[in-house]
Amino acid sequence: KERKEEKEQLRTAVLHKRIVIFHRLFSDDELMEDWIGAVCLVLTAVAWGGTIPFLKKGCEVSLNKDNGKEGGNSTIFSRALRLLNLRVMIPWGLNQCGSVFFALALAYLPLSTTVVSANSLAFALTALAGWYLGEPISRRAILGCALVVGGVVLTSMV
Repeated sequence: KERKEEKEQLRTAVLHKRIVIFHRLFSDDELMEDWIGAVCLVLTAVAWGGTIPFLKKGCEVSLNKDNGKEGGNSTIFSRALRLLNLRVMIPWGLNQCGSVFFALALAYLPLSTTVVSANSLAFALTALAGWYLGEPISRRAILGCALVVGGVVLTSMV
């Protein structure tokens, strides 16, 4: 029974420490704004960079379907239908959500670092999403992604 009480006291102490750390992290308004801005920045990069390969793939699928039809690529109607394809619309909608997150990030972070960070991370995530879809990725591209992420970390520390 004593051992159970000791374990319970230890759990309570650990929980109390976690609450204190959480409170210290988020009680400062400026620090909270930095956290919100950083989360918006990451969501921007994920939405922009992660959707580009899916948009490309969706457009390729819709082009392949149209190529089988007579005059499929040349008519305005077929191009409009291509835009209404769900394989294009869903990634496009998510990509546009990235623009909303970008506007929110600009509200909390400096313009000079936000633009560079969002675009750089989006490029790195585009490469990773393309690799996920089966596109080949070279060691140079992996090194480039690592350097981009490292550069973003360094510029955000300033």
